[in-house]
Amino acid sequence: MLNAKLGTTTIDVAEFVDARPVSRFQIRVFATCLAVALLDGLDLQTMGLAAPALMREWNVPPQAFSTVFSAAPAGMIVGALAFGRLADQIGRRRLIVAATLLFGVCTSATPLVPTIGTLAMLRFITGLGLGGVVPNLTSLVTEFAPGRVRGALTTLAFSGLPFGSMVAALFATWLIPAYGWPSLFYVAGLLTMAVGVTALVSLPESIRFLALKDAHSAEAIRILRRIAPGEPIADGIRLTLAESSTSPVSFSRLFGPARTGTTLLLALVVGLNLFILYLLLNWLPTLMRTAGFSNQYALLATIVVNTGGGIGALTWGVLLDRFGGFHVMAGAGFAAFAALMVLGLGHAEPVIMLSALLLAGACTMGAAPGLYAVIGSVYPTAIRSTGAGLVMGLGRIGSVLGPAAGGLLLSLKWPVPAIFAAVAVPGLVWAAAMLWMIRLPRNFR
Repeated sequence: MLNAKLGTTTIDVAEFVDARPVSRFQIRVFATCLAVALLDGLDLQTMGLAAPALMREWNVPPQAFSTVFSAAPAGMIVGALAFGRLADQIGRRRLIVAATLLFGVCTSATPLVPTIGTLAMLRFITGLGLGGVVPNLTSLVTEFAPGRVRGALTTLAFSGLPFGSMVAALFATWLIPAYGWPSLFYVAGLLTMAVGVTALVSLPESIRFLALKDAHSAEAIRILRRIAPGEPIADGIRLTLAESSTSPVSFSRLFGPARTGTTLLLALVVGLNLFILYLLLNWLPTLMRTAGFSNQYALLATIVVNTGGGIGALTWGVLLDRFGGFHVMAGAGFAAFAALMVLGLGHAEPVIMLSALLLAGACTMGAAPGLYAVIGSVYPTAIRSTGAGLVMGLGRIGSVLGPAAGGLLLSLKWPVPAIFAAVAVPGLVWAAAMLWMIRLPRNFR
């Protein structure tokens, strides 16, 4: 089946990867993806952290920033849909690099804009790059990870998102007081461009994508040799995939009998997760100050949420491989609901507030990589980036509505406990949707 030493003339690339231990080459791939995800998370958080200083400098009320907060998620909808489908046609690697460089350049340019309107426009373009990265990272990591540890490795790679947000909060506590809010965007943008150039040099194309496009791909054979350097693999050997398909890449393949329900419910769950997450990322510092806490304590709250996200990402990944993605992600939704209810009721007590924030981060930000792992496992190689792009693109509507809802509730002068209680309810719907998906038939041929 796999061993070229025995005179085999074909290699099933999925079985080849699954049958071998994780190589140093694969570790470098995952590390590069982790770095890209980390910078993605860092860039996502910068606007929320810099907003209080911008509001003071431009003398505008918090609700005026709702458009700015929603602009990047709106761009991410377009980026996820466009870059995801395109990746299934031309490959994951080049689009990961292009998207990373795009949002790096735009982040660096953010301090140069003079008005809220132009800032919102630039954040939309930034969102195009941010949205294009995640579906393609999902596909690339899924296709390089052995099945037995795919959940753990996927969530490990995407733990860069919450850890990147945590790094942003740490940078903000140092850079903004010392050098002003523009410094946060300059540092984040330059780091992102550096990682984009590194990915251009070191990141390989998806081996499964290459095998689907050309059964004798010389590039794919070179990658196989790097995964298993001690095994002789003949030039010109035929590469196969059990899921091979000659059907064209199309959004229509994500819908139909035994497909529509799963696609739409996954998009709903991603949307609910991002609704909660983006409301917290953008409005948490403001909510903490509204509740009477200092600026330093508000930044600490953001750091705690992001720390919980990193811890949660690693924990959910281990649980996914053991208990299955649908059950585990349903548990994450229930836990997010509980944590946010406790946060609303006990936010005035610092110990309760910080503990609830840690758990809320673990179950919202930390659960996002687990959702990406589930999405990657549902769709086959030929439409994996298309499926991930569509689900994440539709789900990104939640990331637009979340910041807008936060601004609306603040403008209506809702008390902080009521705001957190309202934000908790989507966690229950998310959990119910995941449990419903378990009962649905799935067929994405």
